[in-house]
Amino acid sequence: MKKLIIKMCAFIILITLFTGCHQQNKLYSFETKKIDDQVILILKNTSNKPIDLSLKDQKIKCLPVNKETVFIFKKEEFKDTYYDEIEAKESTQYQEYNNFDVDRITDISLQQLNECIKKTKNDKKKCYGEVIVFFYQNKDLVDIQKHDFILKGKEKVIAFESSNGWDDTKVIENIYVKKISLYIEDFMEICNGVDYLDQVKELIIEYTKRLGRDLSFQNIDEEL
Repeated sequence: MKKLIIKMCAFIILITLFTGCHQQNKLYSFETKKIDDQVILILKNTSNKPIDLSLKDQKIKCLPVNKETVFIFKKEEFKDTYYDEIEAKESTQYQEYNNFDVDRITDISLQQLNECIKKTKNDKKKCYGEVIVFFYQNKDLVDIQKHDFILKGKEKVIAFESSNGWDDTKVIENIYVKKISLYIEDFMEICNGVDYLDQVKELIIEYTKRLGRDLSFQNIDEEL
């Protein structure tokens, strides 16, 4: 009886592990590229919702449906076990941000690419994102670079240069915002209060009038 129970438990554990891996693989697909001294994992969201991905100390938030991203490692750091350590889950704390345009200047003669990301709405949302550039020479992939950024203002300029010669590029922008901010700096701005003293006084006076109480014991007149 004991042996039967042990076998059943082992079978359930195996099913659970297999199901967990299978569900994760449904969320993304990947391929590996080895370029110079780097190992690059190119991952694609194959689910029907944005996902979060993480591997070691690299984290990717809110990867949109059918979009690609990359994990980049030095060859000497990369291990085959990393494939099984990729964590993927539906993104619940972030949402895709699409209110932006891109101005891109590609100069093949100077081997430079400059990208300017501009908000199309005058909002104060703090945006997070990444720009990934695939460099090609004669249609062969010769380099991949990624730049993570935070966009607090109206626009962000990012410059790319590759030491490998290239004649074409593919650029991917993934930008997202927090659904509900848990950080006070995301929705408050610290400013000099001297310019607003008169307005503060008016608010205090209006407040005391609406209370309809004698607040002389608080020395409000002296404070004002």
